[in-house]
Amino acid sequence: MQKRVNFILGLAFLMLWLTGCGKAENSHIANETESMGTETAQTSVQEENVKIITPAVVPEPLEKSDSKDAMSENVGTEDGELQPLTVEEKEQQEMEIWIENRIADMSLEDQVAQLFIVGNYLGLDLSVYPVGGLIYFESDLQDPDQTRQMLQTAKDRSLSAVGVTVFTTVDEEGGSVTRVAGNPAFELADPGNMVDLGGTGDTNLVRVTLEEVGTYLSGLGFNTDFAPVADVYTDISNYYTKLRAFSNDPQIAADMVKAAVQGLHDGGVCTAVKHFPGLGYTSEDSHEERTITTRTLKEMQQWELLPFQAAIDAGTDFVMVGHVTAENVDESGLPATMSSVMVNEILREQMGYDGIVVTDAMNMGAIVNRYSSGEAAVQALLAGVDMILMPADFESAYYAVLDAVQNGTISEERLHASLGRILKVKYKMKTD
Repeated sequence: MQKRVNFILGLAFLMLWLTGCGKAENSHIANETESMGTETAQTSVQEENVKIITPAVVPEPLEKSDSKDAMSENVGTEDGELQPLTVEEKEQQEMEIWIENRIADMSLEDQVAQLFIVGNYLGLDLSVYPVGGLIYFESDLQDPDQTRQMLQTAKDRSLSAVGVTVFTTVDEEGGSVTRVAGNPAFELADPGNMVDLGGTGDTNLVRVTLEEVGTYLSGLGFNTDFAPVADVYTDISNYYTKLRAFSNDPQIAADMVKAAVQGLHDGGVCTAVKHFPGLGYTSEDSHEERTITTRTLKEMQQWELLPFQAAIDAGTDFVMVGHVTAENVDESGLPATMSSVMVNEILREQMGYDGIVVTDAMNMGAIVNRYSSGEAAVQALLAGVDMILMPADFESAYYAVLDAVQNGTISEERLHASLGRILKVKYKMKTD
């Protein structure tokens, strides 16, 4: 009898092990066996002191394919479990989706319009040409109330046209280049020329002063200041940068530019450091004529590029490229605004900048004396620039770029790369 019981128990436990410890269709067998085993075990212990050892239940192993799939879907987790996104990852994902949706919602014509910043004085209808930005001068600004209303109207019209805001920009460097503080109707203190501020050697003073500038600009509705000047003033005959640059010492200039970027950001506006790769070692004025620097790349890295690198490290939103021709760096003889060597190879690849690249005003003599508006705009975009500032003939430049995209000279991928950088900044404006 005892042998029979032991045989039945062993058979029952073997069946449990083979079926994964009791699947539904065999549950009645397990229940019956468990009852019999308990009753018999009690009898055996009492009469013959025989112990019954229950075999361990071995779980079914995972198939290799299931395990591989789980790990591939959960890279970076030790246990293969899906981890929730971090706050930063979620924000990045939301931004990327928003950018993709905004681009998808725009017509090709609207996408091309986003690549331009034009003067408010043109009076463009933003429902027809929803440009990416508008620049304002002192003549546009009558008083604080009129300015706030004007800038808000522009933002509202842009939102209505393409679902994104417009860059409302101004040159508010301080001193010789001041559009707002220099206007008596605004009753604001002019921060003065940057050469004097830089001469103090006090980076905290620079940061606080530029934060005040950013605060009054953002309070009026400006979201972008084309400042600070990152040129290193090294040629004493260059009156163009003499008062606007912080210093003739590259390291001092770099420290001051970094503080200025931080201050303007603290004040609530985007920054556009200028004029890459630097106008300090030139004697010509690009407003009037071709401007040339004889610096080598190695010399630039030791002088002109230091303040720009400091601005990049500080998170500048824009880098404005000047119309300077670096003959010993780019053999093409093209101005930096149209030079792939200067923009793609040096600014982006070597210096690691992935923000918006904007040209200096394209109605300057260094451009219009040599190139048509359309030719200059297309070449600048091919060189890696993202936004064209103030072409001499906006419509000619706009339709030249549109044609270049339609005929494949400028690829859709290239167009969307610039749009992505532009919309990334506009997304942050939306969420701030």
